[in-house]
Amino acid sequence: MNRYSQEQISPEKEPVKPHVAETFTDTLLPTDDEVRYLGNAWNYCGYFHKELKDCVEDGVVKGDQYLFKKCKNKVEELHHCYSWREPTEQDLSANTFTKETQKCLYPRELFLKCYFKQAESWESCHPAWSNLYSCQFRSNPKAYTIF
Repeated sequence: MNRYSQEQISPEKEPVKPHVAETFTDTLLPTDDEVRYLGNAWNYCGYFHKELKDCVEDGVVKGDQYLFKKCKNKVEELHHCYSWREPTEQDLSANTFTKETQKCLYPRELFLKCYFKQAESWESCHPAWSNLYSCQFRSNPKAYTIF
C-alpha cells in the first residue's frame, strides 16, 4: 500500500547533511549603552537610511549590477551619521566607511553581501547593519557615546 519505505533509521545511522547543518555564531548580549547608541542612531539617521534604501531600490528597478558603486556616497553619509559626525561636512570620496570598519570585517562583509550583492530588502539586511555598528561600538565605546 505505501509507496515509501517504512524502515526506521536510528539517529546514529542517519546521514550527516552538511548543507543543512546549523552553524554557530557567537552573539554577545548588548550592554545598555550599546542599545541606547543603536536606538539613538536609528532615530537620528532615519533620513540617511531612507536615502540609501531609495538609491538601492532605484538601482534594482533599473537593473544596475553595481549597486555599491552607485550608492557609495549614501553609504558614506549613513556611516558618518552613525559615527556622530555631520554628514554634510565630510569628504564622501575618502572611503571612510571601508577604512573605519576594518576591525569589523565579517559583519561589514555580511551587510555588503546582503544589501548590495544579493539586493535583499533593507528590512532583511538591517540586522547585519546593526551587527556592524554593535561591533564598532564594542571596539571603541567612547567614540560612539555622545552623552
